[in-house]
Amino acid sequence: MADVKWIKIVTDVFDDEKILLIETLPEADSIIVLWFKLLCLAGKQNNSGVFMLNDKMPYNEKMFATIFRRKEATVQLAFKTFEDFGMIEIINGAVTIPNWGKHQTLDRIEQKNEYMRNYMRDYREKQKLLIGNGKLCQNGLNVEDWKFVLNYFDYECAYCGEKNNLEQEHIDSVSNKGLYEIGNIVPACRRCNASKGNKAMEEWYSQQKFYTETRCQKILNYIKLCKTNVNVLRKVNVSEADKDIDKNKNKSKSNICAYFETFYSLYPRKVNKKKAQEKYYSILKKSKSPEETANDILEGLKKYIDFWEKEKTELQFIPHPTTWLNGERWNDDIISAKPKKINIFNKVVNEVRNGTEN
Repeated sequence: MADVKWIKIVTDVFDDEKILLIETLPEADSIIVLWFKLLCLAGKQNNSGVFMLNDKMPYNEKMFATIFRRKEATVQLAFKTFEDFGMIEIINGAVTIPNWGKHQTLDRIEQKNEYMRNYMRDYREKQKLLIGNGKLCQNGLNVEDWKFVLNYFDYECAYCGEKNNLEQEHIDSVSNKGLYEIGNIVPACRRCNASKGNKAMEEWYSQQKFYTETRCQKILNYIKLCKTNVNVLRKVNVSEADKDIDKNKNKSKSNICAYFETFYSLYPRKVNKKKAQEKYYSILKKSKSPEETANDILEGLKKYIDFWEKEKTELQFIPHPTTWLNGERWNDDIISAKPKKINIFNKVVNEVRNGTEN
């Protein structure tokens, strides 16, 4: 998005009904100053009136107090007033300015970029998408589905790998009858989201300097698997869905990539992904039946996850995924080792399962 260093303030702002009411309150001057500081910060962030430190953390009152150099109690009073008057809205803990369009309209930028017209038209929906709230958004996924998609793409932009300011991007744009569902929405940084606009994904992506065959194949595989059965990406037992996709036992890189992403998303100790991926590819490429081997690996991992959960295994005692694969641990009949126990592992396993099964 272009850098915009201005906000619009009308000359009769102090005749506004809400400002007049604020002027009757205790600490009116401080509240009004904080309102203009809030508007300036929103303009500086240029984030559609949503105050986020990053794509996961909204600003809280203590942060605002530090940035505005005001006492936290004064900020709390001001924000309570703004919320009562409808000047701000708190969505899932994040402060937003619901009518931000009247403070910063991007007319000149809109003339240069057709995408910006759609962006401004849908900015209220975008606010919710940026926050990732638990409600079903009109133009995006609910929070559980969104977390799942983020996890699948390793919390990176599906196109360039950027990790900050991720938005829900439609592979097939809404104007081209693209749907608001898993399989058509991927995480994208604002730069990629704005650049792609309504263009066809394959045509646009192949022309970008940051294009990689690996990321492109991952996106295409994601689309294919979701069209077949979205649960293939959520559940441990994916063999039937994989067989439907790969009836001829095709050993293509795209399918092997899908199997590995499922394996790695479930494995509790996420370290040395590249080495684990290379080992996993080697195992499946040598196999006469990659689908059966992939399913055997997942079934074996499921047993280990159940065991680690039951034993409350400390995360540091779980082998690296590469080590686990090197030892062909999915073939173990009896798990004889009994690692140390610690309560933290319950949380790890729950996060893994919630991210893949919900």
